[in-house]
Amino acid sequence: MSVISEAWITRLTAPPATFGASDTGLRRRLRLLAGCLFLAAVAFNMAPGMLIAETKLDMPINPIGFLSQALNMWDQDYLGHLQNQAYGYIFPMGPFYTLLINAGMPPWVVQRLWVTLILCVAFVGVAQVARALRIGGQLAGVLAGLAYALAPHAQALMGFNSVEFAPSAVLPWVLLFLIRGARGETSPRRAACLSALAFLCAGGINAAAELAVLVVPMIYLLTRARGPRKRRLIAWWLAAIAAVSFWWLVPLVMLGRYVFSFMPFTENAWTTTVVGSLTNVLRGMNSWVAFLPVDGRPFLPAAYEHATTPWLVLVTALVAGLGLAGLTLARTPERAFLLLTTLVGVAILVAGHAGPLAEPLRALLDGPLAPFRNLHKFNALVRLPLVLGLAALVSYVGARRAVVRLPVAVAGAGLVGLTLVPVAAAGIAPSGAFADVPEHWRQAASWLDDRADQGTVLVLPGARRGEYTWGRPLDEPFQPLLKKARWVSNTIVPWGTAGSNRLVKAIDDRFANGQGSEGLTQALRRMGVRYLLIRNDLDRVAFGDAWPARVHEALDRSPGLNRVRGFGPTVGFEDSSTGAGWLDQPYTSLEIYEVAGARPVVGTVAAERPLRVSGGPEALLTMAEEGVLDDDRPVILGDDPGADAIPAADTVLTDTMRRRELVVSDLRRPYGETMTPDEPYEGRGPAYDLTDPAWADPKTVAVFTGIKGVTASSSQSRLGVTPGTRDGGQQPYAAVDFDLRTGWRSTGWKPPTEQWLEVRFTEPISVPSMQAVFERSENAVTVSEVMVETDTGRVRTRLGLTSLWEKLNVPQGRTSRLRIRVTGVLRDPNPRVGITELSIPGVRPGRTLVVPAEGPASSAGTSEPGRTVVTSRTDTAPGCMLGSYAWTCSDRLRFVGEDGYAFDRSVPVATGRRVLEGRAVLTDQRVAEALLMPTGSFPRATASSTAGDIPATGAYAAFDDDRRTIWYAGDKDLAPSLSAELGRKVTLSRLRVDFPDTRLGAPPVRVTIETDGGVRYAWASKDGWIRFAPMRASRVKLTFAALGSWRMEVLGVAVPGVAPLPALDTQPVRMPCGFGPTLTVNGVETPTEIHSGTLGDLLNGRPVGYRACEAVWSQGGTLRVRAAALQGFRVDSMVLRATGGGIGSAKSTGSTGSGSDGGATSTGAAGSTGRAGSAGDAAAVTLRPVAVERWDAGERRVRVSTTEPSYLALGENFNRGWQASLGGRVLEPARLDGWRQAWLLPPGSGTVVMTYAPDGLYRTSLIAGWALVALVVVLALARPRPAGRLPASPPATVRAAWLWPLAPALGLLAEGWAGAVLTGLVAALALWLRGVAGAGHSAGGPPYRIGRVLLTPFPVAAALGAAGLALGYGGDAGAVAAQYLCLVALGLLLAAARVPPPPRSWLPARARAQDGPLRQDGPLQPAERR
Repeated sequence: MSVISEAWITRLTAPPATFGASDTGLRRRLRLLAGCLFLAAVAFNMAPGMLIAETKLDMPINPIGFLSQALNMWDQDYLGHLQNQAYGYIFPMGPFYTLLINAGMPPWVVQRLWVTLILCVAFVGVAQVARALRIGGQLAGVLAGLAYALAPHAQALMGFNSVEFAPSAVLPWVLLFLIRGARGETSPRRAACLSALAFLCAGGINAAAELAVLVVPMIYLLTRARGPRKRRLIAWWLAAIAAVSFWWLVPLVMLGRYVFSFMPFTENAWTTTVVGSLTNVLRGMNSWVAFLPVDGRPFLPAAYEHATTPWLVLVTALVAGLGLAGLTLARTPERAFLLLTTLVGVAILVAGHAGPLAEPLRALLDGPLAPFRNLHKFNALVRLPLVLGLAALVSYVGARRAVVRLPVAVAGAGLVGLTLVPVAAAGIAPSGAFADVPEHWRQAASWLDDRADQGTVLVLPGARRGEYTWGRPLDEPFQPLLKKARWVSNTIVPWGTAGSNRLVKAIDDRFANGQGSEGLTQALRRMGVRYLLIRNDLDRVAFGDAWPARVHEALDRSPGLNRVRGFGPTVGFEDSSTGAGWLDQPYTSLEIYEVAGARPVVGTVAAERPLRVSGGPEALLTMAEEGVLDDDRPVILGDDPGADAIPAADTVLTDTMRRRELVVSDLRRPYGETMTPDEPYEGRGPAYDLTDPAWADPKTVAVFTGIKGVTASSSQSRLGVTPGTRDGGQQPYAAVDFDLRTGWRSTGWKPPTEQWLEVRFTEPISVPSMQAVFERSENAVTVSEVMVETDTGRVRTRLGLTSLWEKLNVPQGRTSRLRIRVTGVLRDPNPRVGITELSIPGVRPGRTLVVPAEGPASSAGTSEPGRTVVTSRTDTAPGCMLGSYAWTCSDRLRFVGEDGYAFDRSVPVATGRRVLEGRAVLTDQRVAEALLMPTGSFPRATASSTAGDIPATGAYAAFDDDRRTIWYAGDKDLAPSLSAELGRKVTLSRLRVDFPDTRLGAPPVRVTIETDGGVRYAWASKDGWIRFAPMRASRVKLTFAALGSWRMEVLGVAVPGVAPLPALDTQPVRMPCGFGPTLTVNGVETPTEIHSGTLGDLLNGRPVGYRACEAVWSQGGTLRVRAAALQGFRVDSMVLRATGGGIGSAKSTGSTGSGSDGGATSTGAAGSTGRAGSAGDAAAVTLRPVAVERWDAGERRVRVSTTEPSYLALGENFNRGWQASLGGRVLEPARLDGWRQAWLLPPGSGTVVMTYAPDGLYRTSLIAGWALVALVVVLALARPRPAGRLPASPPATVRAAWLWPLAPALGLLAEGWAGAVLTGLVAALALWLRGVAGAGHSAGGPPYRIGRVLLTPFPVAAALGAAGLALGYGGDAGAVAAQYLCLVALGLLLAAARVPPPPRSWLPARARAQDGPLRQDGPLQPAERR
């Protein structure tokens, strides 16, 4: 056994002197082949036979199509945008896929071969570098190669984004040729060119990752000894690298100049550096994506295991520790280069994580260094020297003692093997592999290509990424499938421009919330959207709350959206035992709707009377919904060019641009509530909202009245919430809004006893007592004790838990604030806390959104406010939705929004009368019963309670003839009942009561039938009929009692001889003055009337139009309009326009009256049909189509003919790279609607030529770049001139004293001043003890013994192992301890920098013979050795 072990060790750890003798070429190649076969097995083990979400879906589906598009900068998808580094796929990934796919190879096999290639390139490259540097023996290089190719960082990228790992994979080859050039094995020119050609194989897809790896070869060159070879090698290498990078570097610069950068919105420096602790950096797990769970599951399974599994944290830390230990060995070749590379890599990777420099560094990473914000792309700077250090350790440690070498070698190999466990257990590819894009997707794409022409396809609902019931490609399938049709969708990456993204998002939100309207159709027409693709097969976890039923609600409520085709199987559930649980109702997988009257992608529109709008581009959707913008009239947004010339009469103020924070990664409800002017941002930037400088300001802000403000420890309305759960109706103010339907709720990330709510008063007051209502639901923990804090003290209150309102003890004395802190809760797994309402005597809080008075100026240059104001609520959704089979109600569906059930706006107005109107939704079930079943109509139904806020789920639902309506009783109704007045006496001996689960058998429900003729008791039956002894009755009451916790749902009640309630969809509703929502205008109560809509709108929760009975008068200044929460209607919007016929006033009717001076009063009639003196006088403006002669990605030609100044408007994003000319005259560019490309046209006719100017230089740079690559190839192949051979360039003298100051510097960077002191002290102490160990006179003492231990590599490895143990098992305290233990390891590493000169074997034999004696001032000489 000992003979076998010794032989194995010899092969593994043969010293450099015997390297060549012990490693034949055949054996070496066989070992490398075996390693590659193993890596191929790893790659092909990823979901065999299935496609995975690897890099880009276009590659296995349509590589040629994608590469052809990459030859142009402009891409027509997403309403026109610049492709992000698409040119980088031109080599090598694109040709690789194109060749093999066209050869007939299955796409999934090509994917795995690509991954195999990347892994093998990394593996073989490291093994070759180890051999070239004379590090280790026969198997040490193989071990290092496997440790590098399958390092945790590689596992995080391979199978998901292999092109980001590709630069790290080719790095060893870039370095290898430089090593050979420095040794004199090849000429500097040839070595530099071969190194550059190796770098060429990294591609050009991820420029930051490619530039990052160049640090390593640059350090290698700088650490060579001075001489002509070094100079020429550096010069040739820099020139060659620039030449092979030209083909992607110049397009990258052009991209940066013309593209709308999404970098500020995808992530920030805090996100990318928060996981960059020293332990994570050294073990290779500082990628924030590795720690990311998405929808309750790890995004990257293997990487997530490495990031969070304690034993893997320990194992990866030990592997890193062994690598660092190898770098401390005096026999390790090239220690100067390896140590410097490690230290530079650590310094880069920990930047911004902690310490006093963290914030300035993060600011740089969010600013000029934003392309390098993902610091994990520099991982190779640490990983490569560590795996080479590992090879050195298993080769050289205990060189004369096999008893030491064998355990170390086995431990090194074993630990590397353990790091591969997640590869087999969890898999390195994201979940959701799929066999292929389904055939029905291909059919839908073909259908759209045949019919869409130049129209746009809007894909609904939006999704963060491509995740479907059939698989998770992550990229959208339409990206490679559509060849002609232009498409756009709402996604978490803001492609194109800020304006189009905001508009598309607003439209997508309307569909996701079921809020269809005629205005929604009009907005789609105006954008040029011709088709809607409804993807009902989205993954049910990933799409948030955009259920297919919600989307179809919006479709059904939007006139002009017509279904034309369906593709694929039905998805969803055909039936359900409960209505409340039937969220996923059945629909065809893909459906196509056509938008009637969609505008062409290009046309002309009169430029004479444009509108000026303040707010975001989504304001156009709001205006269309309110009837303010119902044609194609051009709109200039904010301060875009031309806005200053527009008069105030043609100006619209909106509240769409609010001061609030955006979380782009949260597709649904990504905004927090509107903030006050001085409220600090909660996020970390660099951007807080998706804006454009032209219309980013001014912003609508929130202003409190009656109080100074209300804040909380956390809130479900702010940023730090689970995606998809943010609701402005749970902001702190909701606890003081006098509405028990809303309330403050904490986020739940911290324990309930750390939560508090604070009200600040405008001046100190005395609070003798107060009451509170605490949330008691399944969404919040039950609070048992609170502490009330004021300026004068604090006092606790034990809650009785028996009544709704709890009286709280309050400290006596005047106070400027009052804080309620939770100090006790009942045992409950729910971590959230909620306060529904606070009642403070004498305090009446209010909150209004103030539309800025600094609106667009008039043509005279004054700051007169615009004559029309449009405001609306946002992010609200009812708790019920109508599906393909039935209404369903669930708390999961309800989102109240920041306005709650009230509506409060303060808007700037000029002196005069104003028409006040808007839209409102009926939400009170009692009012609904009175309106839908008026006196004299029968049957007249009532219910004891209703769970939903839609009348169609109330009593009416039980007695109509619609099988899709269901009555949902309130969940706290202990005796739910339905009552009906029949209008006449009938004989009853049976009733039919249907429940959603009747088809499964008789439900366990006991029914009490009470009539004016008697009482009967019965149980529900399987066929729905309840039979009992006959009785005469003119009214009936059904009381239901169910077994257990059965929630009462009644599908329908049929009374023999009594007709069901009629359908109301087409019956118009007109409610006289005083029956609409009650408004308060500057404190004056203002009654309204309902003037548009149908009874069906009231029944189904659709908005109806209201209008103030009389025009309101204002003296000028600010007009505050309020709608109280506790009334039958919920106001959704408010429009204020001049009575003289302001914008969109055609919908106003009636006669005008006179006003009075002072304040705001109601006087006169609502409005006027006349439009004299306003923009409303003009006829409807329509975009006129033009003849398209040519339409390519980079050039378009259209024939125009106009008789007046007009805009040539495109349904594409504005980009300054586009230029247009007419008859040789350059046209002036303009931006319409805040996002659309347009040009001003003079009257006349001719051909307009539109070109994307940068395209020419772009393609020229590609051609020139590849010409330079060919030149580098020629230079690499050309034979060197027969001149004298240059002397080799050995390692330069890098004195250890130069490195020692790095100890406190690294400590400062990683952990602040404490880290600097610790690392400096450890390095100094270790250096002294090592010196003591080397002094013979001190042998035997404790310092000597400690120093002898420090002379070994094991203390460094032990420190890293302890750090891994602390991080993996120690919680928060362990993470801090791990950071300091890593600083100890770095201090020990720097203390070991003092080593003897390198052996003469550094050079090959021919170089030694030529160069003579080797310099004795080798690497890392101490400062005193000169």
